[in-house]
This record gives sequence, structure tokens and C-alpha cells, in this order.
Amino acid sequence: MTTVFLTGASGFLGGHLLRELHTAGCAVRAMSRRAEADAIIAKAGGDPVRSDLRDATSLQAALAGCEAAFHAAADTSMWRSQATAQTATNVLGTENLLRAAELAGVQAFVHTSSVSAYSYLAHGTLVESTPQRGAESWINYERTKYLGERAVRACPGSSSTRRTSSVRATVITGRASSCLSTGRSCRAVRRAAGRSPTCARSPAPRYVPGSGRGSGRRICSAASPRASSTSCSAWAPHWASARRAAPRRPGRS
Repeated sequence: MTTVFLTGASGFLGGHLLRELHTAGCAVRAMSRRAEADAIIAKAGGDPVRSDLRDATSLQAALAGCEAAFHAAADTSMWRSQATAQTATNVLGTENLLRAAELAGVQAFVHTSSVSAYSYLAHGTLVESTPQRGAESWINYERTKYLGERAVRACPGSSSTRRTSSVRATVITGRASSCLSTGRSCRAVRRAAGRSPTCARSPAPRYVPGSGRGSGRRICSAASPRASSTSCSAWAPHWASARRAAPRRPGRS
């Protein structure tokens, strides 16, 4: 049985990935920082191990004997006040995990990135070869996902002895998701989680999983017959609401 290490196992995507790996017959050792997470991980078939992305020593101990590492933990906050903590998790934490995986002799490392690494500055259809502009973004989440990927690309070790991949996830939705409130395009979480185990066996350095898309409005409309509500609300900053309500200038569409 293959033993793998997983971060973010008590979260949304990581929880689905834990179940995918368990179903595939892997022994899943999952990072956990608190008792509440232990219970969630154990219920899904994982083995909770007390470790932290900020503690390289704990990560190396947790990775001992693992053949692959799946890094799904991330700070997705969009609040500027959380930027320092977000950078510590998404960038420094990823670097710590990469070093620990190298020292533990892990053969495959799959990093859950995001299309946000391209940044809002990228337009058109996004594919693996689309230039990333996350480093130019004023949005800290976009910068940190770009920098996390850069750390994975810079990771030492040849492709013959260790494989590293970054999966650039789109906005995903499914059971236990709250992302519909953004009104953005979504992807089914089970399909997104199902890509990562495949990446551990493939030498390709990056993936942008996608097979069609659906807006939050479209998904809510399809789900409404089975739900108690037929409406879909979304949060927007005050400046955006004010701009939408402002009268348009003559001659402008």
C-alpha cells in the first residue's frame, strides 16, 4: 500500500482529496493542528499527524516513509489585514514542505495552486503555457499562489528521482462549499480532487484542469428545485456596488 502525506485534509478540497486517495487504496497520513481536525480526518479514513507548515521539523517527521506528498492547504483570505499570515502559509509554508519532502526522500510532490496565479491581469482562455502575472498583482492571494508555484518549480532534484506538479484549480464547488456566494465560474470539487492523484504519477509540471464551466447563477438555478431557496446572493465591495448604481455617461455602453 502506498503511503502519502496530505495537507489541508480537514478543509474543502483537501477533504475531498483525502477521500479520493483513500478510495484509491492509499494510506493517507494527514497534517493536523488541532483535535477538531483529527476527528474530521479520521472519519474520512486518514491518519491525523500533528504537524504545521510553519514547523519544518514536524513536517519532516510526518513525511518519513511517504512516497508522495499532496499539498492542498492554503490561506484563501482576500482581506489585506491577513496578508502577512497568508504569505506565511502559502509561500513560506510551501517552501518548508518542499524542503521536508526532499529530506524525507518523497518521490512525488503535487501542489494545489490556483488560476489566481495568472492574476486578474491575464485575459482570454487560460492554459498551462499562459504567462503568469501573479507577481504583478496587488492582490496578495494572487501573489502568494504565484510565489508558491515558483518555489515548486525551483525545487531541487531531477525529474528521474522526484516529480513535482502544480494543479491550477479554478473556483470549485460541491458539498460543503460556500463559493457560490462569489457568483464566479465554478468546477465540481470531486472532479478537481480526482486530478491530483493522477498528477503524482505524471511528469508534467503543471495542469489547468477544466472541462466546461458553470456560473454561480446557473448552478443555483439547477439546484433550486431541491433546495428551500430559489435565489442566489453575492457579496460585493461598496465601491463596486456604487459604481454599478451610478448613471452611465452619454455615449458609453
